[in-house]
Amino acid sequence: IRKIQAQIPVPFENDVLTTGKRMPLPLAASVLGFHHYNPEHPKRLVYVVSPYLEAADRSSFLKNPRHFLAGSEGFKMIDQPDLLVRGIDRRLRREMQFDKNWKYLDASGHDKLVPAKFADRKHLALAHMKVMHKQAKVDFAFWWGPEDKGLFGGYDFNWLIGFDPHSYTTADYLVRRRETETMTAVLTASEFRDIFSRWIKTNELITYPEISEGSIEDNRSYRIVIPMDMVPKLGIRRKVLGNVAIGPDIMPKDVAAEFFK
Repeated sequence: IRKIQAQIPVPFENDVLTTGKRMPLPLAASVLGFHHYNPEHPKRLVYVVSPYLEAADRSSFLKNPRHFLAGSEGFKMIDQPDLLVRGIDRRLRREMQFDKNWKYLDASGHDKLVPAKFADRKHLALAHMKVMHKQAKVDFAFWWGPEDKGLFGGYDFNWLIGFDPHSYTTADYLVRRRETETMTAVLTASEFRDIFSRWIKTNELITYPEISEGSIEDNRSYRIVIPMDMVPKLGIRRKVLGNVAIGPDIMPKDVAAEFFK
């Protein structure tokens, strides 16, 4: 690695990452991971994982290093960062991508920290729901709540990230370019109360706007929009949702616009 280090565009000095136009990022208490073609063997990739950790944290990292690797998670292949810095708490600190010429993409917002409240996934979910609600023109948007335990052995469909508000910028977030697919459906008042008592009341699901059980009106229907991945959870109701249709694709750039409203 020392032989090719000078040829790889990941400059860091005194444990501070200075890449592209991004703000300098101290690497203490974090893990840097990236991949790049090998200048000595251009058809091969070099994969580097470098922990900047104290001994106690290093043992925690070694128990499950895959959480700190750059690359894709799940099906969101287009969103994978080629360079990733993550704290030992697994919060994201830096995400970057190369273009086809192995030059870093010059993403806008490199000097704009994402407001700290969005480090809480519930607030990030709210930003998604506001966009979904507006674009789908429905009564309510749904998302996974903080008490959701996942499905199929605990798989977490709520893929929203946790990030370090001291370093994470809009440019980091906009590594994401893959749409969030949605579905619209119609609920009767009875069905809405069923969902409320099972999951909204327990904070496994959240809605925008917020709703109380007592405000669900009899003899009317409610149009909702949900992330496509939520279909298996609502399917536990053993009843097919009515008037199902493909909803709008929610783009990360539209969610990012909610950060500063």
